[in-house]
Amino acid sequence: MGLLLYAWGPLAGPSRRSLPTVDADCLAAVTYLRLANAKFELVEHNDPSLSHTGHLPVLHDETALFHGLDAVLARKSDKAAALDAHLTALHKADRAAVEALLRDQLEPVRQYMWYLDARHTATTHSRFKPLLPLIPRWLHLHSARRAVARKFNAAHRTDWLTHVLAGDRKPTVRPPAAPAAPTPSLNMSLRLSPPAQDDACTWSRADVMHVARALYTTIASILGEHEFLAGGDTPSSLDAVMFGALALHYYPEFPDAESAAPAADADADEGKPAPVAPRDDPPTLAYLLSTEFPTLVAYIDRVYDAARIGEIVVAGASQEEVASRAPVPVDEGLMARVRRFARSDAAHAILSVAAGAALLAGYIGVVRAAEERRVASAVEEVRRVQVERRRAVAERRERELVQEEGGLGADGVEDRPVDHDEAEEEEHAAVVTELLEDEDEGDDDK
Repeated sequence: MGLLLYAWGPLAGPSRRSLPTVDADCLAAVTYLRLANAKFELVEHNDPSLSHTGHLPVLHDETALFHGLDAVLARKSDKAAALDAHLTALHKADRAAVEALLRDQLEPVRQYMWYLDARHTATTHSRFKPLLPLIPRWLHLHSARRAVARKFNAAHRTDWLTHVLAGDRKPTVRPPAAPAAPTPSLNMSLRLSPPAQDDACTWSRADVMHVARALYTTIASILGEHEFLAGGDTPSSLDAVMFGALALHYYPEFPDAESAAPAADADADEGKPAPVAPRDDPPTLAYLLSTEFPTLVAYIDRVYDAARIGEIVVAGASQEEVASRAPVPVDEGLMARVRRFARSDAAHAILSVAAGAALLAGYIGVVRAAEERRVASAVEEVRRVQVERRRAVAERRERELVQEEGGLGADGVEDRPVDHDEAEEEEHAAVVTELLEDEDEGDDDK
């Protein structure tokens, strides 16, 4: 059996170039194996619980499972050693620093733009529709938004972005909004609790784009005039990790956000692209890269071609076919109405009534079960009494048979068994006769 790489599914929706996975770590692992010329099969698996770390990818070879990107990069193999053979000890130390920069600072920037920016969330939602059913998709996006908000709030408290902020501009952190006063409802105990303070991100979109610009500047200075990060014309595992992060910044398109980009200059010469001036509030990360960091754009395309990402096969189909799956369009008007209704008093009243109905149904079920147990106990008691009576009748008949076989009794008189049925009939006949006589006497008196 060859190598099996379990990763998130392909990037669906509009994209400048097709990508085999929607996750940065999974894309880095795919690129790493492709650059190392390893023979592996990419398996679409959208359940992170497969990994002990809670994050995909997971690499399965003939001997063991490697959970997470770090384990995949640390796996010992001849091809991987050949890929990083030209790296010096200084390059390996730089790789650890760059990986920390990408994981702790650059990746949260992308997650903020995907999950928290209002101009991106609709497209992000549609990208995950081909990958996850409704409930798991909602849980994944909700947990991702909460994790990103908490990460940026923690970043503000610990000031971990001070050394990468360019210039004198500081993040204009907004104070968290005060929780709204509860409105009357049928059952206040069943109201949904307001979001925790850490769940609402205190960073503005302009601040995050400023951090992105500072990080791109740092990466561009590391790259310099070289084709790859380690220098020379040979890629390494460091380029795979860098590509996994930057490719998801540049290739995915967000039509709802890019529609806010400035129009081309009408006075520009025909046949020539109009120059695009940098903006303080670029609509997307791709717009920021293409206008201010062309060297990084060329680097992303260079690694894409070197790893032959477009030739990757996913789950038996070509990557182009899988990535071309059209996402279901999102009706933002309907979703907005649903969200408003979910926060309204009517929704809380419906929840209260539903909870009351559920409690009543549970109580009825308990009472019904108790009644069924009581009836079953009574039936069992009746059956027990019937069995005792049958046993008593059988014993009585057995004694009568013994007396019949014995003949005479102790006083020399022949014992004769008493027929109880005949006695009862005679008594009944006597009662009926007496009643008839009384009735005849009444008629004579009249």
